[in-house]
Amino acid sequence: MWVANELVSSYEIDSTVADVMNKVDIYLIPVSNPDGYEFTWTTDRMWSKTRSKATNNGCTLPNCDGVDPNRNWDDHWEDDEGSSTQCCSDLFKGPTPFSEVEVRNQKEFVMNIPNIKAYIDVHAYSQYWMYPYGWTQAAAKDAAFLIHFNKARLCILRNEC
Repeated sequence: MWVANELVSSYEIDSTVADVMNKVDIYLIPVSNPDGYEFTWTTDRMWSKTRSKATNNGCTLPNCDGVDPNRNWDDHWEDDEGSSTQCCSDLFKGPTPFSEVEVRNQKEFVMNIPNIKAYIDVHAYSQYWMYPYGWTQAAAKDAAFLIHFNKARLCILRNEC
């Protein structure tokens, strides 16, 4: 919500923000895992998975509910690097890609945005800015740009520019 507030409150006083806002449609999804988010406030502050029942995920172990929504997408889902097939793991990718309603809904929302140019996923769990994917240690083909972009973003967020 901080980003939304900054964009709206800066529009009238910052010509760069106004220029971007006049040229680009920005969609914000403040919370894409509402059940998991609520659980962090009532039960486990560091919870990062969905709240789907373990039995729905083919898991017979007690207290192993949920799927990591960040690893439930179909890109490299079949790879085990960066995820887990163990249902009790915080990195459990789920029984199938898009098995989680939260992930399916987010996918459908994003896929229905015409002419999309960028998708940025901010992780509040560990304050990560991950790029390009979590399934490989290899550098992205545009790593130099992403590093520059990340440094600029941090400079702005920290009011150091």
